[in-house]
Formats: sequence, structure tokens, C-alpha cells
Amino acid sequence: MRRLKSFGLLLFSLSLLALFCATQQDTSGVKYGKVYVSGENPVLRLRLNEQDKTFVTNASLWRIVYSPAGIGHICYITSDITGDGPSPDDVRAIFTDNESLLEYMNREIMTRYLKDPLPVHKATFTATGDSLKEWVEVVKSDAYTIVLIWRDFGEAFLVDSPIGGDMKFGISSLGIPAKKAEVYINGIKAVGRPFPEMIGKMQNSTARLWWAETWVK
Repeated sequence: MRRLKSFGLLLFSLSLLALFCATQQDTSGVKYGKVYVSGENPVLRLRLNEQDKTFVTNASLWRIVYSPAGIGHICYITSDITGDGPSPDDVRAIFTDNESLLEYMNREIMTRYLKDPLPVHKATFTATGDSLKEWVEVVKSDAYTIVLIWRDFGEAFLVDSPIGGDMKFGISSLGIPAKKAEVYINGIKAVGRPFPEMIGKMQNSTARLWWAETWVK
């Protein structure tokens, strides 16, 4: 009886050990570091020709669901709407509904991208559609109504870069490239179109949705 009881206790202990091991997650792939920002960052960049090195329109919209400065929206946009070179109808501005968040982003995230200071406009932001057929972002301020449209999506891919390198950050994001995209500013359609480009081995586009984007350092 004692042997049977001891054997039973051994089996029970082994069962508990197996259960414990099964519930322990492998943390070898966990990216440790401070989370600076997390959310969505759809990008829309248009060229007149594939060979052009500059974009006639460059828009980067952030829908931030976590940051030390709170949540909110920011849209950075520069656009030569008609493609005629520098002229009074050009738009070079930043739109936001959270100025504290904008200050944080400019200081911590956007330093390598903002070459010159841009005027800031208080704005509202709405989004409609889905990432299967068409996605639309509308930014409205007192002086501007900006409509960004992505459609005809390619295959989604995941980017997960390590912490360090030139950017200093580790970035994880779901990318969804768009074959077609349009920008309207106060009802005027901006010239240009998106062009395909590669990111690693994956087909990307100069117009793409970045979902679930998180910056860690």
C-alpha cells in the first residue's frame, strides 16, 4: 500500500510539473524596452513618375492609442497639389487634436523626419472603410479638408525590426500596401500616384497602411 501511495504521489507531482511547464511561455522572442508610441500610421506618398526621387505629396497620419503623452491624432502633410513646383496653393502643415501629443512626437519620434518647422492646425479626424477594399481618412480644420484614400490592397506582411541601428527604435507593424491611392485637399485632387517598392523580400507601396505599429527603445 505504501508503495502504491508513493507511486500515486509521484504521478501527481509529475502531472503538476508537466502542467506548470506547459503554461510557461517561451520569452526568447520578447522585445524588452520602453514603449514610446503604439497605434496606426497609414502613409500616402505620391510621385509624378516612378523615376522621381521626390514626392509631390507626402502624408503620414498617426492614430495613437498609447503614448506617455496620451492618445490622439496627428497628420503631417506636404503637397504640391498641382505639381507645378513651389506656389501659393501648396500645403505644408501639421494637423492634430492633441498638441501635447504632437510636442511629444516631434521630440521623441519625428526628429529625423522633420527638416523644417511646419504650421500647426487644430483638426478633427474620422476614418471609414476597411483594409480589404478601401480605407479613407478625413482631416478637417478651419482652413482645410484633407481626404486620404487607399484602395486595391496587396498582401499584408509583418515588420519586426530589432532595437538599435540608425533609427534607435525597434518597430513592429502590420503593413498593407495599396496599389491605388488619392489625396484631395479642399476638393482638389492632388496629382501623382503611388508606386510599388520593396521592403526586404515583401512587395510594398509608397501608399500603405501601417496597423498595430509600436515603437520600442
